[in-house]
Amino acid sequence: RHSRVVEISAEYSDPVVASEIANAVAKAYIEYVRESRSKVGSQAKENITSEREKAVERLRTAERELETFKREHGLTSISQRENVITQDILKDSARAKTAETQRYQLERTLAEAKALASKGNLAAATLLPADKRSVLEQMRTEQLDAEAEFKAVDIEYGPKHEEHRKAKSKLDTINRSIERESADVITSLEARLAAAKAVERDLKGSLGRENARAEKLIELERQYRELEREAKVAAEVYLLVKRRDTEIALTNQVEEEGIEILDEAYEPNEPVFPKKPLFFGLALVARMGLGSL
Repeated sequence: RHSRVVEISAEYSDPVVASEIANAVAKAYIEYVRESRSKVGSQAKENITSEREKAVERLRTAERELETFKREHGLTSISQRENVITQDILKDSARAKTAETQRYQLERTLAEAKALASKGNLAAATLLPADKRSVLEQMRTEQLDAEAEFKAVDIEYGPKHEEHRKAKSKLDTINRSIERESADVITSLEARLAAAKAVERDLKGSLGRENARAEKLIELERQYRELEREAKVAAEVYLLVKRRDTEIALTNQVEEEGIEILDEAYEPNEPVFPKKPLFFGLALVARMGLGSL
């Protein structure tokens, strides 16, 4: 089945030579076919071997570059590094927002304190801490009492009286205390504001660095994925070439075994030429034709 049979015959005056000619032609044909197939098979084998070597080298190079890239950039786990950086960004972002809010509150408090201090009524500052506001309110109460006392003494005794001098001294002392306390409060607020600005600046700087790390990791991941794809493609190409190599080896083996001589030529019992019956018949027909003349 699915086979072809070729019959070879030779005509010669010597039957032994004729059989040898037929056998020689058959053997020469088989040798020719085998040499042709061997040449084609050898060339295919040589080509596929070269391709396989190239595929192996490509695969090794891709795997080596991938491992080197991972080692140089510490990419043992990209997803883990992404999670760490994301968490750091979220933390720094929240802290920077809190610092920004604190700085804004301190700016408002300082502006209010300066405005009220210029009017001599810092105790009315609603944004001050409760303890500072309590101290200033108490001092403001003492100041109002001292002012009322001074006015009463001034009216009753006049500016030259000793009680007038004492009341004036008491009022001046309280005013100076309020001025010092107000200055201390404003200085403290200014220092806290400067510290808050520094913290906010540092946190924003840290947030910027984390964002830069994230961008760098994104670029590294892109390069890593490219190297990973190259290694995968190289592995697939190697498997295809290896499979083709096996197929060529099997094809060569089958082709080498696919042609043979079924029966060799043998010496005929009678010559194939001249054909005596044919010539006898022709002679008879010619004689009958001549006899009719």
